[in-house]
Amino acid sequence: MTEINIRKVYEFAGHRQPIYALAYDSENKAIYSSGADGLVIRWQKNTEAPGEVVLRLTMASFSLNYDPNGALWIAENQFGLRKFNLESNRLDFSIDLGKYFYFDILSINEMIISCDNAGNLITGPKNSDEGWVRHKIGTSSIRSISISPDQTTLALGMSDRSIRICDLNYMKEIHKIEAHNHSVFSTQFLKTKPWLLSGGKDAQIKIWSTDNEFINAGKIPAHLYGINYLDISENDNYFLTCSMDKTIKLWDTFTGNLLKVVDYGRYEGHKASINKVKWIGKNEFISAGDDRKICLWEIEEK
Repeated sequence: MTEINIRKVYEFAGHRQPIYALAYDSENKAIYSSGADGLVIRWQKNTEAPGEVVLRLTMASFSLNYDPNGALWIAENQFGLRKFNLESNRLDFSIDLGKYFYFDILSINEMIISCDNAGNLITGPKNSDEGWVRHKIGTSSIRSISISPDQTTLALGMSDRSIRICDLNYMKEIHKIEAHNHSVFSTQFLKTKPWLLSGGKDAQIKIWSTDNEFINAGKIPAHLYGINYLDISENDNYFLTCSMDKTIKLWDTFTGNLLKVVDYGRYEGHKASINKVKWIGKNEFISAGDDRKICLWEIEEK
């Protein structure tokens, strides 16, 4: 049986308020973060050197998305989206979408998809500030967006406790899952098995069968308090969850077994709610939360 150890490699500090979003540029080994202080900061992964503030926003930012074509997409609450050019280190353009909260950003081919607290999906072209459209899905907040491996279907985590399954081409709901006992904060599809994972404020992970009308295929009572985010490894073997209970948990995706609990006492992890966790390599992940710091972690398999 494989023995798994986790160690903290680096800790990055520089934000003045809670951190909500992380993105990773694998080519340049750069971590990007944003949060309640309106700062967008770039950190070099392989050094604990101070981060570089690349943009100062007026309002908080809940979401970032790295585009391998050389851009960082930034959601700014009470405004909309901004496209930051990573080569010129300046904004390409901004899209004023109105005074809403913007919870997630997804990049698909030449299109960007975001979502807001009024139940809208927002779509537009990567290379223009024109042609952006709102698609009404529901009346409650859309908290997360994920896309199926064949890029035909979206899974939306909703504040009304449901998951809405939408057709990507028409941006219309085709199925509704009565999913959790509280808000659904995160959804992700597996690549190698017809499963959709979800997590939310009820502290549970649920598994949904994508090839059988999204019936429930399993449930894991995962944390003491709400799950803010989940992320599946590139090969689907593991997934990570982070929680309001100040812990990160590493799971075996296919058995549902808990492999490790990362907390402050044993690993010098986070002292407050952890808002984001993200794989950045086969054996590396990053995390950030209300304690205003980012941690870089390495998984060792023996």
